[in-house]
Amino acid sequence: MADLQRALLGLGRLDELARGESPVHRIDPRAKVATGLFFAAAVVSFDRTTVAALMPYAFFPVYLARRGGVPIGFLARRLAVAMPFALAVALPNPFFDRAEVFRVGPV
Repeated sequence: MADLQRALLGLGRLDELARGESPVHRIDPRAKVATGLFFAAAVVSFDRTTVAALMPYAFFPVYLARRGGVPIGFLARRLAVAMPFALAVALPNPFFDRAEVFRVGPV
């Protein structure tokens, strides 16, 4: 029962954050959806081995969260829920993908 109550409080917190008065909140929702789709398409268009080239793309969501007034702790807790699933997909990838990405000495 406590988990349900905590989940409902989390939804209430999301509702509070949605009613904010920041520059991000004043942007037209259609523009935010279009930008999100464009951002996702740009990130997916990179090759999976070019992690360093994707690093600048990490700043855009962080910038929007800061400008939108989303607390970092709240965002970190939400991301911590999704992180095990992302790691479950990413960690076995080197065992299935046998293409050589880089070489360190004889290895």
